[in-house]
Parts: sequence; structure tokens; C-alpha cells
Amino acid sequence: MWTNFFIAMIVAVFVIYLPGITFLHTANMNNSYAIFLSPLVTFFIFAGVGETCYFTHTQISGSGVWIISTIIAMAAGFIVGKSLHKEIEYPDIDISIVLFYLLAAVVVYFTVFVSVVGSPEYFCQSYDVVHHLNGIQGMLDSSKFTSFAYSSYLTEADLQINPWPGGGFYPSMYHVVAAFIASLANTTSTIALNALNAVLCVVVYPMSMLAFLGYCFKDNKYILYAGSLFVVALAAFPWDYLVYGPLYPNLMGFSFMLLEAIAFMKCCEIDMNKKERIFALCLFFVGGVSLAFTHPSTIFFLAVFLMPYCIEQIYIHAFNKKNNKWIFKTLASLALILVWVLFFVALYHTSIVQKMATFDWGIVCTKKEAIDAILTASYMANFYCAPSAYVVGVFVLLGVLCSFKDRRYIWIVASYVMFCVMLFINDTTEGPLKHFIGSFWYTDPIRFASMAGIVGVILASLGLGTLWQYLLNKIHNKKAARIIVAAVVITVGCFSFLPLNIPGNFGSLFPMGSIRANIEHGMRQTLYSPDKVQFVRRVKDIIGKDAVVCNVPADGTQYVYGSDGLRVLYRSQSGYSDEYTDSYESALIRKSLKDYTENEKVKEVIDNHGIEYVIFLDTPAYFTDLEDKSVVQQKADFEGILGISNETPGFKLVLVEGNNRLYKISRESE
Repeated sequence: MWTNFFIAMIVAVFVIYLPGITFLHTANMNNSYAIFLSPLVTFFIFAGVGETCYFTHTQISGSGVWIISTIIAMAAGFIVGKSLHKEIEYPDIDISIVLFYLLAAVVVYFTVFVSVVGSPEYFCQSYDVVHHLNGIQGMLDSSKFTSFAYSSYLTEADLQINPWPGGGFYPSMYHVVAAFIASLANTTSTIALNALNAVLCVVVYPMSMLAFLGYCFKDNKYILYAGSLFVVALAAFPWDYLVYGPLYPNLMGFSFMLLEAIAFMKCCEIDMNKKERIFALCLFFVGGVSLAFTHPSTIFFLAVFLMPYCIEQIYIHAFNKKNNKWIFKTLASLALILVWVLFFVALYHTSIVQKMATFDWGIVCTKKEAIDAILTASYMANFYCAPSAYVVGVFVLLGVLCSFKDRRYIWIVASYVMFCVMLFINDTTEGPLKHFIGSFWYTDPIRFASMAGIVGVILASLGLGTLWQYLLNKIHNKKAARIIVAAVVITVGCFSFLPLNIPGNFGSLFPMGSIRANIEHGMRQTLYSPDKVQFVRRVKDIIGKDAVVCNVPADGTQYVYGSDGLRVLYRSQSGYSDEYTDSYESALIRKSLKDYTENEKVKEVIDNHGIEYVIFLDTPAYFTDLEDKSVVQQKADFEGILGISNETPGFKLVLVEGNNRLYKISRESE
């Protein structure tokens, strides 16, 4: 099984990188940035091809769409390359630095995930995973790779049984890519999902961070090397995202959004001809579309992150020929800030942000705890897995100090301060200001922590890299200098990567131990346990993959469509009580299925839906006071199904293993 997983990881790398590399390389970008920036192009092409196929009712498999996307990328790149006539210039990065990042990320991933997860088919059985797994399987079954009709019911047959008829827009690039991986690797949705997450954590995010550091700090290779010690050292991002929520679309978007920052900064360069600037602007636009189809909150991040950079560019390049240039620069900066504020105010009043504003996590910590969390690079206080990372925090502060010496990087400090202030307000206050700031990220403490953490990694890399360079330059005995630097780097690496669980305050020196324990806990297969998986697979062998099965999702069957392809009726764990709006037919089944032989309306609905079976997994422990947060149904919502037993007329017991049962709906009693 692990062999299939590692093959799926390799496939995932090709899925994400090959189309984009093909375009950028044929467009005359011939250095390492053709690899780094390729996800921006890849996801744009996926969105274009997928949506075109959907709106033209053209059904092509995931592997077919990927192949078409790669061919389109090659053709478009060839045309662009012929037009530009020269190589697109980006700084080149030595392969040894790339290998440092990949090695660090792979070691940490094996430490915190592979070593504690029993099988690559295991998945985090938390709230949002139902939405993700079932959506991926729906795309595979229907060949509809779209964000405009996202649903767990995408095939023509499943549309007829959907408890919530219709669909809506949901940014689904994560699910599209996972479906492509499953199709190309010929594997399950669960393995494809875990393989994609692995590649995001091990390849995409580290390479995006390296690309950003390489672009900003091109004159100091030590900062680039230093980044490999911090990029995967924080719980806030990426590791908590594997088991919190889980927020997989956010994980993908946050993993490559720094590439869009590079694209924007490239647009601001002065020494470019007209065609080069058009290309830079087009790449920025392409990246923006890719982020929008992955998760819009990443665009909001960039709007905050790059604001100080824009002001810096005004002070460097604008109005230099004016007599009162500083007045003009200041007025232009104030005007930009005003436009920026009005932009967010306008967005705040849109329907999509207002829906996000309904989420309210409340106050999660005191003001002192929030400050401590920021200073210790935890970025989360009293919320989920938030181990302090004192060593990272020290180098973040050193990076801040270094930026005051080299003013080119002061804008990064300004961005960091803005995210920390936003985190502080979101986590420690209530009121209109919190909801205005927090609504763009669901007022979710972990999303604010991850944003601050990502910028914190940049500053920590600046701090350690500057120290590294300083020691090598100032210590005259070069051998001694190299020994001291090696000692510092090894010490930082040990504190960043060793998964030690030490009680007391010393445990904060080794956050990886807490991260590993948290992932191990989050990946427990409790609700949909291995014995239930085996039962479901035997059921599928008996009834086939096309039979429709009625179920009570709270017993674990909410996962079985996405995990094993069994066509259960109910594929969500919420939305069934009287305050929700599932269809009349769905409510009738939930409330009255046990009366099948006596209720003609129930018979008609069952016949129209083609429902042939009813499945029960071991349920009693999961209907007690809703202690398990992944279960939100009450017994009363499914009383018509839960009332079925061996004695209920019209239901014939087909398979039983312990408390797991399968019934066939029959009219023999009539």
C-alpha cells in the first residue's frame, strides 16, 4: 500500500509541475524559476480546460484533461517564446540549496506523518474531510472537474438522489488536482488525497518559500540555506493543516501563494521592455486566477502582505524628478492606503465575505497569551496544537533587527507586524473591528497563525542567514568560522526537527514532538475504523458499485462514498435537522423509511431514487451527547432509518458482522 502512495506522490509532482514547466520553458524561462513558478500556470490551465469541458458537456477523464492541459501549455509556451525573442530573466538558484529544502521537508514529513500513520489510506476523520473526499470521488465518477457545480453528487444518477438539489460555486482546484492524481496513478481518493498533501508540504511550499527568498535575497545565499531550517519547523503551517478542519484547499493555496507575490514584484521591476512587462503582467493575472480557484483567502493575504512593498516602491521609484518629491511620494502612499482600505471595505460587503463573516470563534486567549504566542513563534495560544518554537522566535527577532540595518527589507517587517496585529485583534477581542478583519479568513485563529508564521519564516531566514554571513566574514580564522557556523546550524536544525517530547518548558525547544503527537492523534481511525472499512468493501463486492444504499451518516458511512466508492444516499454529516433544507423526499426517508411497507409515499420515493439497500455500521457510541465533534446529527433526525431491525417488515438481512449490518429492501411481505 505504501508503494502505491509513493507512486501517487511522484504522479502528484508531475501533475502539478509538468504543464507549467512545459509552458515556461518553451516561453524562454530556462532557469530554476521555470520550475518554481510552474504551479501558477498549471492550475490556471486546469481551471480553463476543466471549466470548458464542464460548460460544453464534454466528459474526459482526469488523466485525459491533464494530458490536454500539458499539450496546451506546450503550444502556448511556444507561441509566447517566439514573441519574446529573449530569455526571461529571474535569479538562478543552486541545486544544492534546492536539495537542502527537499531533504529537510522529507525528513520532517516521515517523522511527523509516515512514522505515525498505519496506512496511506487512513485519513483525518474530522469535519471537513467528508466534503473533500466525497467531492474528489464525485469528480472521478462524473468527469466534471469544475468549481461552478461542486458537489458530492455529480454523476447523472447521483443528481437524482441528491438531498440538496443543485450546486454552487466552491473553489475546487484542490479536488481537481487530487482527482487527476487518482486517475493517473489508478489509485483511491484517500491515497490521492494523502499523496497530494504530502507533495504540498514536502515540495510545493518549501520550493515556493525558496523561490521567494531567492528573489528577495538574491545577493545572500546564506539566507536561502537558512530557510531550509525553518520552512517546515512550525505547527501553524503546514503541519496543523493536515488534521485541523482539515483545511486542504487552504493548505494548497497557502503553499504556493508566495509565487504570486514574486509575479507581482516582477511586474514592479523597472528594467523591462514592453513585451517582458506584458508577460509579467499576464503571469500575475494567471496566478491570481489560480489562487481564486484554489482559495480566495490567499488573495486577501497577498493584498495585506504586498501593501508595504507597494509603498516602498513608491518611495524608491516614483516622482524622483519632482522638486518636492517627498511630498508627492507621501501623498501617493496615502492615496494607495485609502484605495486599499476602500477595497477591503467593498469586499467586506460582498455576499461571499458576509457568508464567511458568520463564522465566529470568539475570544481564544488573553492579550498576554497572544503576545507570548507571537514572540515564541507559536502564533496560537490556547487553540489547537500550538507548541512554542523559541529558536524560530529568536531568529525572527534577529531578522527584524537585520531589516533595520538593510532597509530594503523593512517592508517585510511591516507586513509581519500587520499580520501579528491582525492575529492579536482576532484572537483577543470581540466587536466590529474583529469581524471586519477576521471575516476574510473566517475569524479562524489557525489561518491567522499560518499567515503570521509564513512571514515569520522569511524573517527567521533573514536573521540566521545574516548571522551566518557575518560570522564567516568577521572571524579571521576561516576554519574556526566554519566550525562555529556549523555548530550554530546543527543546533538550530536539532531544535527545529528533533521530535522530542520533553515535559515542562524545555519541551518548547523541540516543537516537532508536539506536532508529531498531534498528527498521530488527528489521524486516528475512530469513527470509520478499519473493521468497518472491511465490512463496507465486502458490501460493495456483494451489491456492486452502482447500487444506492440508504444510511445514517453519523455511524461512519458519511465517508464511504469518498473512501470506497459505495453509493450511499447521505454523504454529509450536517444539514438534516428541521432547520435545514434538504429535500422533502430526503426528509421523508429519514423520518419514515421504517414504515416502507405501509407508507405509499415512502415506497414511491424509494422506487424513484432506486434505493435497494440499507447499511448500518456500529453506531451507539456516536449518539451520546455529540462528544465527537465530527458527528452533528441527532437520533431524531434519522429515526425512520434507525428504527429498522431484523423484525422490520420489508427489510431482509443480507450481511452481518458484529454490529455492522446490511439490509435489502424487499416487498416480499406484501
